[in-house]
Amino acid sequence: MSAPPRAPVSEIAAEAWRRSPGPGAMSPQEVALTLGRQLRIGGDQALLGMIDGPVVVLDVDSGGSIVTLCGSAATRGAVAWGQLLVDESRVQPMCIARADRSLRCWQQSATDVLIVDIVDGRLTSVTIGDQRNAESTMRANLSQLRATVDAATCP
Repeated sequence: MSAPPRAPVSEIAAEAWRRSPGPGAMSPQEVALTLGRQLRIGGDQALLGMIDGPVVVLDVDSGGSIVTLCGSAATRGAVAWGQLLVDESRVQPMCIARADRSLRCWQQSATDVLIVDIVDGRLTSVTIGDQRNAESTMRANLSQLRATVDAATCP
């Protein structure tokens, strides 16, 4: 017997901000767990389906530089980040549903970290780089990262 078809990851992520807890609705915790599993299975394709506008990237290894990717650059980034998520030599991605009804997923290896932020089923930001410097770099650049995400546009 074959497994039932899976909903696209963007649809699973969209469950996190559904307000009415009707039949079959998932709790935010269930959404986060399901999304983490789905990213492990098909992260390379899943992130592509979440590209709907600019993606802001915080590069830990370049001292915290922040760039906005659009179009084909965002697509190439999504493929590369997705390949990390499905890499069996790395740990399974973990996700949390945040109070603002967004999702944050992360994956750590022995040397680096990948963090993706998803709002309304759309990939909005990515933090990537050396895990030893990730926390301090994120803390130092958090307000600039948020402002850039809020103001980001693509031509």
